[in-house]
Amino acid sequence: MTTDNFLDLWSNRRNYKRFDPTQLVPSDLETKLDCVWDSVPMQSQPSAYFKILKLGTSDIDMRIREHLVKTFYYNETTEIHEVGILTAPLTYVIMDDPDQNSQNPKSQSFHIGLHAGAVLAETLRYGYDCSFFECSVDEWKDEHKKQYH
Repeated sequence: MTTDNFLDLWSNRRNYKRFDPTQLVPSDLETKLDCVWDSVPMQSQPSAYFKILKLGTSDIDMRIREHLVKTFYYNETTEIHEVGILTAPLTYVIMDDPDQNSQNPKSQSFHIGLHAGAVLAETLRYGYDCSFFECSVDEWKDEHKKQYH
């Protein structure tokens, strides 16, 4: 990859709000993204840990996505639900670990950002865009503790 191509990839990237559901993620890219999530270096302290929920397009995954969008991914500024989570062919939901987060939330946020940046870089290298959506509902941590622990 030349410097010009690299600069073009990054300067022309978009953060899509809706995806074309017919555009699938190639299996080799999905495998590499899974490897990135597992392999990006991080400190070995528990306060850096976070959880990853990988969602594809199976019926159960789509029901989970719908629940997340209806319950947690609502943008109060625009008064819309973040439907990109429903329309993306592959979604990684990154969740802090509430049991560890109280110790050092900045460390956990740093590592989530570092991993997400590595995933973005690999996705762009393949010629695709990658979007980020933030959960904006304060009850996420309590709900997360009840349902996913």
